Amino acid sequence: MVIALALGCGDRAEPVEPAVVARVSLDLRGVRPSVAELQQIADDPGSWDALVDEWLADPGFGERVVDVFALAYRTRLDAYTPQASEFGLDPGQDPAFQRAVGEEVLRIVAEVATHDLSFEEVVTADWTLADENLAAAWPVDYPAGATGWRRVSYTDGRPAAGVLAANGMWWRYTTTMENYNRGRANAMSRILLCSDFLARPVVFPRSDAAPGSDALLDQTKTDPSCTVCHFSLDPLGSYLYGFDYWVEAYYMTPEYTPSAETLWQGRTEVPPSYFGQAVQGLDGLGRAVASDPRYASCAVEEVLEGVLQREVGEEDFALQATHLEAFVDSGLLLRTLFRSAVLAPENIGRDRAPKLLPVESLARSVEALTGFRWVEDGRDQLATDLTGVRTLGGGYDGKNVTVPLRRANPTVLLVQRRLAEQAGLFAVTHPDNPLFRGFDPDRTPTDEARDAQLAHLYRAIVSRPPTDLEAYALADLYDAVLEESDAPTAWAAAVTFLLRHPDFVTF
Repeated sequence: MVIALALGCGDRAEPVEPAVVARVSLDLRGVRPSVAELQQIADDPGSWDALVDEWLADPGFGERVVDVFALAYRTRLDAYTPQASEFGLDPGQDPAFQRAVGEEVLRIVAEVATHDLSFEEVVTADWTLADENLAAAWPVDYPAGATGWRRVSYTDGRPAAGVLAANGMWWRYTTTMENYNRGRANAMSRILLCSDFLARPVVFPRSDAAPGSDALLDQTKTDPSCTVCHFSLDPLGSYLYGFDYWVEAYYMTPEYTPSAETLWQGRTEVPPSYFGQAVQGLDGLGRAVASDPRYASCAVEEVLEGVLQREVGEEDFALQATHLEAFVDSGLLLRTLFRSAVLAPENIGRDRAPKLLPVESLARSVEALTGFRWVEDGRDQLATDLTGVRTLGGGYDGKNVTVPLRRANPTVLLVQRRLAEQAGLFAVTHPDNPLFRGFDPDRTPTDEARDAQLAHLYRAIVSRPPTDLEAYALADLYDAVLEESDAPTAWAAAVTFLLRHPDFVTF
């Protein structure tokens, strides 16, 4: 089997394809392997297993966990209300504030993954993650003068329930007086249990009851076509009244209100319960979710979809079962689950199909190689949509576009082109990067030095050496630009070309 060849076994280890090395590196940490790492595996295939462990310990692994679970949580919106300025922050901090709100719950998952905590902690932890932007707005014990993401606790009396007690979750999934937290309850079920009430086939009867009326509420409790969902959905919603909104401004408050937990008594009159279990409190809800067999299975499904870049359905039962067994045997460690999914034959086997580089990994890979990050007016252009090009580049905003593209289209190619052009120029003018470190792009080299540097660029960017034909073509491009311009421009053209290479933007 290919997986056995890739993992190797002592002195009998088989060579690992450079394309496999690149895929595993991108899947685990969102950047391509370095030239030194590629050479290490070429010289010693038996070191493959240890290198994979290094990548799983790399800070980039946590970022990949954020990226993968963002597809399920859908919290990375461009604009939350209120704005940063309403909490005393400078208006220029608003892009960072908005992004931080959307990443709180994702950072909780990443913290669980990178510290080898049981996945149960995602819904039972008595802590959250916050940076200096969230600390200015939310009641958390963030250290004075600190910066960056840190593990903190809320100080407003909310129960210990991980993501279920996080502002970032319920600022994304709001409610109204007439919705009774039902949308929130469904979001929780969809994200944590992979059970979407909205995906169920339901035939709705004609009703003359007005929205929000007592008659319509009664219908949800008595009409069989309604009760099939509402008997489970409404009790889940009854756990979430502590996360209310400011009626005057109609947006979410940063404070949790323990006294509001019983508001269900005057609204739906449906007591909280977890699919028929009388579970007490939001913390009890978290423990019930953690003990639900669907919870671990859902994590497997979401990781597989993030790695394989396709929907995972009933036809993948055997595939899911294999990875679920590894996940459960590890004590629900996400690091083990990612390793199992990424190294599976379905991902690195010889019949693997090319995958489009996700926009997050595209930005991270380009920055790792060239030092360039596409930021304008404080906004990361590949991480925003209102003023950026995230969805145009194949990404998603979690609300208007909920899934990334899996195949390039004209706008994706245009974004890749603009990014490559800017990054190529930046790399040449800021040569302290893996592409030019120790090489002066301002000087016109000898033919031998030119060819050696072009071969280095190829290995660094495309993760393999060029064929003879590719080497000749790249040298011709360099020479043609040099004839019309100068050495820095010629090197920028070569980098730009390689950053648009099909073997760079796919993997």
